[in-house]
Amino acid sequence: MDDEATERAAGRIGQVISEKYRIDQVLGVGSAAAVFAATHRNGNRVALKVLHREYSRREEVRSRFLREAYVANRIVHPGVVRIADDDVDAEGNVYLVMELLTGTTVEGHSEASGGRLGLELALGIADAVLDVLSAAHAVSVIHRDIKPANLFLTRLGVSVSVSGGGGGGVPVTGVCAKAAGATNETAATKITRWRITPMRMAPH
Repeated sequence: MDDEATERAAGRIGQVISEKYRIDQVLGVGSAAAVFAATHRNGNRVALKVLHREYSRREEVRSRFLREAYVANRIVHPGVVRIADDDVDAEGNVYLVMELLTGTTVEGHSEASGGRLGLELALGIADAVLDVLSAAHAVSVIHRDIKPANLFLTRLGVSVSVSGGGGGGVPVTGVCAKAAGATNETAATKITRWRITPMRMAPH
């Protein structure tokens, strides 16, 4: 991520998007989008994933961004982050409305634990991720970018939310694939190559 994108995201705190979502906090800024915690005018708390403006002005990127969200909703599994809505803000930036997760990423938990995960936790995460991937593959969806930063641990008991890691002693309830998946269509493959994290790719 660059400093400009980070500063731009921080500057949006307090803004109201589409006259209904108040941005409360920056949750993360990536190379393609920023994620915010927001509150709907009805009081519901959500996460907004806003495509950076330079990409929002590129039709092929906008289309991919939305398509991947729609594809994610095809996966029937409690461990998949649900996409509730999509829209365009006053500045022309396309965004997704997602469920707001409470917890921490596997990456964050690992860093806080000295770079290690306990055996029981690691096995639980692996089991949860494989269960989500099985559901995804059943509808011909391939995530492409499974990594600790895209896995989230929650305190939801038996529910699985793939984004996931966990806080000390937090049971793994599941892992949910964020909207970073792509279908097995040729067109989708061509325009989503850059979304893969090289160091996390399988050797083949």
